[in-house]
Amino acid sequence: AISLLVIAAVAASLFVVPAPAHPLSGLFLGLILTGAIIIGFAALAYKTGAGNYWGIFTILTASLILLVQSVGTEREQSLLLFFFAWEVMTWTSWLLMGNGRKSAQAGYIYMLFSGAAGMMILAGLMVAEGANAAPLAKLAALSGTPALAAWTLIVGGVGIKLASWGAHIWAPDAYAESPDSFTPFLSAVVSKAPIFALIVLVANVKVGVIETALGTIDPMHLLAWVGGITAFGMALLAALQEDAKRLLAYSSVGQVAYIVVGFAVATPLGWAAALYLTINHFLFKALLFIAVAGVIYRTGTRTFYEMGGLIKRMPFSFVSLLIGIIAVSGVPPLSGFVGKWLLYEALVDHGWFLLTGLLMFATMIAFLYLFRLVHSIFLGQMKAVHRGVREAPWPMVAAQGVLLALIMVFSVWPQVLMEPIAAALDKTGFAFAGTGALTFGDGGTMMTPIGYVNPMVIMSVVGVLFGLLFAVLLVFGPRPKWVRQGDMVYSAEVPPPAEETHYAYAMFMPYERAFAPVLAPRVTRFWNGVSETLNAVTETGRRFYTGNAQTYLFYTVAMVVLLTYLAGS
Repeated sequence: AISLLVIAAVAASLFVVPAPAHPLSGLFLGLILTGAIIIGFAALAYKTGAGNYWGIFTILTASLILLVQSVGTEREQSLLLFFFAWEVMTWTSWLLMGNGRKSAQAGYIYMLFSGAAGMMILAGLMVAEGANAAPLAKLAALSGTPALAAWTLIVGGVGIKLASWGAHIWAPDAYAESPDSFTPFLSAVVSKAPIFALIVLVANVKVGVIETALGTIDPMHLLAWVGGITAFGMALLAALQEDAKRLLAYSSVGQVAYIVVGFAVATPLGWAAALYLTINHFLFKALLFIAVAGVIYRTGTRTFYEMGGLIKRMPFSFVSLLIGIIAVSGVPPLSGFVGKWLLYEALVDHGWFLLTGLLMFATMIAFLYLFRLVHSIFLGQMKAVHRGVREAPWPMVAAQGVLLALIMVFSVWPQVLMEPIAAALDKTGFAFAGTGALTFGDGGTMMTPIGYVNPMVIMSVVGVLFGLLFAVLLVFGPRPKWVRQGDMVYSAEVPPPAEETHYAYAMFMPYERAFAPVLAPRVTRFWNGVSETLNAVTETGRRFYTGNAQTYLFYTVAMVVLLTYLAGS
């Protein structure tokens, strides 16, 4: 009953919460409320305790609403209201994460990185608090060194929260070990708060180029490369995972990095791509995590070599995963194609060709690891223990159905979303660099300075080609041969371990050897060194806390004497 009341309250918020002041805040407000309703409904399949889960979930949703309501072009409240909402979001996310069976360590690391991110953002906002103007104008009024300091601090905090390369080690465990009821919300909705911070805070700081002895540095170009390297690195790491949730965790971080690149382009076309990818990321990540959660719910495992052959037992989940990976991959005809196409157009129009090539390469790798996701779970031989498996619980199936419908609508008619995005960008008043723009023609055609696309035509062509190919394979293709479970001969040899007999085990191991210099765990070793150093320092400091009152009194007297001496000198 509590869960239904929470979902009903969130649904009522769609009509009660006032329109945000910032032109782009409404987009994020709609995403937050829609995500809370759909993902909250899917969570009805779980026994989430006697109300504490849903109470914290309500506070988390309220903090996200406050986050997007706390900034505007005319409101006079302090930017510290944004920080307050940010911290409530962080703490409630950690509390919900703690409901997982193995999430204590993951939650500890999450809070360490999130705490550092929050303090950096607070410091960046404090630089602007001295300005005597409306909140966003305070940031816009900065120039020179203060502007660079504010930009660096806020971008650094946001980058940590986005799990950018170098600070990404918190994300895989946080996503993988969170409860399956909460992970979709963490990935699909909570991850948009840092994107919102980029768009409404960082974009207002006029930092300009930096002159150095080695030449000029464009901070936005540097930020774009951080996003590109993160997308590429996360794709490589995702391809090597044997755990379905960890694969999706790396994938989620990598796909958000595309949004960062679109923002860093700082043109209307780049921002249109970033905002469209933001909505698309919400849809396909929620879909994929809910579908995988349903598989885990029924099978009790998330390891690839312990699954397989579930297509007949969980056909709807199979379709959801298939549609989801097509949308993620950015290939025609689904919504991901339009988002990636807009991003590549913005990059080429901006002259960032090398970065465009890196992102295209990362997209190809993404298709490989996502294909493995659907292949390892649903194709091949079914495990004997899974012969009685049923489809996911109906709340999960219903949530997937809604997300599938939204993906298909935006795939056929992306202008339903793109036109409001373009209108909102016109109202922001930002002086964008470059001349990239997005316009709309007849029949749903979208045009950029260097090309155009018509999603309806693409959908029709792909549908016809797929139908023809399927018909040819059905009539002239080879007939499949049925073999018994475990049909193999060992020739009197000792059978290998069970996981090594699975067709999907270590599927992309050759890539790990090829990219070993890139994937060497230097980042992990660095943070382990930081952890060991901090442990040594804190252990040294702990020795001063003996628990003896006389010792504490001696410390106090000694400090007073020292301060008196320093004041006198």
